Amino acid sequence: MVQFRGPTIQAVSPDAFSPLNWTNNVPYEYAYLTAKYTIRDPGQYQIYVYPELWHCSQWNKLEYPWQRATVDGTPFDLVVTGEPPEEGFGPCETEEQIYDGRYVAIASASSRMKEMFGRSGRAHVYAPYSCKIPARTIKDALDELPNAKQILWAGDSVTRNPFCRRIWWTVHHTVKDSPCDPDPDSFHYSHKITDYKVGNRSVGLSFLWSPHWPDFERNNINLALSLNPAPTHVVFNFGLYVSFLLH
Repeated sequence: MVQFRGPTIQAVSPDAFSPLNWTNNVPYEYAYLTAKYTIRDPGQYQIYVYPELWHCSQWNKLEYPWQRATVDGTPFDLVVTGEPPEEGFGPCETEEQIYDGRYVAIASASSRMKEMFGRSGRAHVYAPYSCKIPARTIKDALDELPNAKQILWAGDSVTRNPFCRRIWWTVHHTVKDSPCDPDPDSFHYSHKITDYKVGNRSVGLSFLWSPHWPDFERNNINLALSLNPAPTHVVFNFGLYVSFLLH
């Protein structure tokens, strides 16, 4: 994993890396590889590089804390020069526009970006180059979905964590002693069901813990259909490890 942190946060995509080139220096084998990446936002950056292991449990077998498992000498300092990229502030119309972006640090953003994202409450916001996705409150979003009666999220921690931080926290102003409480003794791996009132209507906001599609199909479809009111909008987002489970 290679990450740049500065006025923006960016990471090198997997397809930019060369294959690993291993040595035969047993028992101290190591590998090297190259990656090409272009940063379009000038400024002072630090480069963090660390190995990505297949399974989280592999970190537990290291003889030293996992946060020390970095490439030797990192983080590196980097100064990116040049003119800032041209920013488009209209609505996004294609997937290509949305994917061509980066996370921008609000503290170092332009005045127009601060005006658009300053009330988001975030230190960094995702901003495509040629269009912008404005920060919305739950009320803002539901005002744009007048037919929404029940919005259902289904997935693993990739979905649960933003649901708890952006939805549950906003509605209840705390996660303590709730299904979103990350305390080890809580029901963090359980379903989370709440609602939000917009004017004279109440919209259900529900998350069903579903670590992968077979689990949702086996355990949660009937629960989803039994929600009252029934789901009018559904969001699925499972972790990338699902591809290994389904092969």
